[in-house]
Amino acid sequence: MNDKDLKKVHELLVMLSEEVKRICNDNGIKYSLMGGSMIGAVRHKGFIPWDDDIDIMMLREDYNKLKKIFLDSNNNINGVTFMSS
Repeated sequence: MNDKDLKKVHELLVMLSEEVKRICNDNGIKYSLMGGSMIGAVRHKGFIPWDDDIDIMMLREDYNKLKKIFLDSNNNINGVTFMSS
């Protein structure tokens, strides 16, 4: 991926993370960044330059609550789709 494409990915990830933050805050769901996203936020004040994803963690109780919110919304809230690994 070239620098221009990666910059666009980072811009989209910021929009996505803002929407995830809104959903979680509106529903009392606690979450945190982890892994490369946490390192990027602390060390680079944004993203690790080559990172192209967001790493979010939460307790199982909050995860189940978030999953239910998405399932009740046909798995799409303002363009955000629920995926888990």
